[in-house]
Amino acid sequence: MFEEVWRTRNAVLFQSNRVDILQSRVSISKRLEEFYSIQEEQLVFGTNTKRVETYLSWKIPQSTTFVCFTDASWKQGSAGLAVGLVDRASSRSWWSAKWSRAESAMEAESMEILWALQMALEAGIQSIAMASDALLVVKAIVEESFPPCWKARAVFFEIWKWMCARK
Repeated sequence: MFEEVWRTRNAVLFQSNRVDILQSRVSISKRLEEFYSIQEEQLVFGTNTKRVETYLSWKIPQSTTFVCFTDASWKQGSAGLAVGLVDRASSRSWWSAKWSRAESAMEAESMEILWALQMALEAGIQSIAMASDALLVVKAIVEESFPPCWKARAVFFEIWKWMCARK
């Protein structure tokens, strides 16, 4: 959903395109169907031969009420961070975006996840599922190891502190 909003925003701002709300809704609906379809999978590290990329999918427990989507962009020390929260019970959603300084794309992706966790804590959310397109960051978090980029390690340490405090 947030990717479509961002894509539409950029098309309006940078290409002077008119907004086609119906087309945007169709695109969001397709992505939502895709999201629901991956929830039926078990935890798998594998290869999608059609797209030739590695992916991680999971089944979100019914007790998990909130789903969080994160994304980041990075260029020459500047990072754009975006976090979206969806309440599965009420279908309400919220999103936030901000700029920050980051030394690498991996640090930016790690910062967005930490920010999402902090937002969940502030909102009093006890159980949350997170979705990120940063596979190396997600794998490092799942495996409780450091990411390959040393510039992201300080942020990872903060994520681990947050996770350990909730166990």
